[in-house]
Amino acid sequence: KDAAERGRLPASTFVTLRRGLAFGSGAHLLVIALKLIGVDGGGLVLPGRGLWQFYANAMAVPFTAGVSVMMHALSLFVASTPPPADAA
Repeated sequence: KDAAERGRLPASTFVTLRRGLAFGSGAHLLVIALKLIGVDGGGLVLPGRGLWQFYANAMAVPFTAGVSVMMHALSLFVASTPPPADAA
């Protein structure tokens, strides 16, 4: 907020932070997608019970797991969206 108020959003530090947040959120979503597909022992697409065996807590509370995925998707969207030109 302070950077936005001072007009420093295009500064290299904040660009690096936004890129890092976008990369981390994107990587997390990729790992979650691979886990749900079942790359590590079975899941929703590939045969096996790995998803329910190794990630039993996530499968026990699917609402919370879904909210986590939505939060990471939102942070990826926000970090990937460039700041408005008038904020600079």
